[in-house]
Amino acid sequence: MTAVCLGTILAGCATKPPPPNPRSVEMPWKCKTKVRYPSLALRTYFETTVIMDFWVQADGSITDLAPYQPANRLLKQIRTAPSAANEATRTNVANAFDKEVARFIQSCRFPPAPGFDPAKVRLPLQFTFPSSSDTSSNDNGR
Repeated sequence: MTAVCLGTILAGCATKPPPPNPRSVEMPWKCKTKVRYPSLALRTYFETTVIMDFWVQADGSITDLAPYQPANRLLKQIRTAPSAANEATRTNVANAFDKEVARFIQSCRFPPAPGFDPAKVRLPLQFTFPSSSDTSSNDNGR
């Protein structure tokens, strides 16, 4: 009995029943822009994965955008930059990745689903350092 109650509390459903109209958010969804590799991350040779949580409302709009796993958790420098990356640089790079993911997600819209409850989405975006041929043609968001 105790284990069942503890499991129920940890699952967050001790006092709340599940939503009446749960739904899957189906792809494709439309975004006005593409994800851009932050220029500071390019100059300092960093890559990472950012995981963002957000809610998709019944009208297809996005609300309550928040990092589930911000960039600094998996930030990795793949080679030494001309100027050594200190802690302030790492923080600035991580913030640039997080801001880029937020900018990208806020440019997206999902198909409306009238009559359905909002849906929570967890979206991972992996930034892998581009090859030199990729960076020469990239505008890096400038």
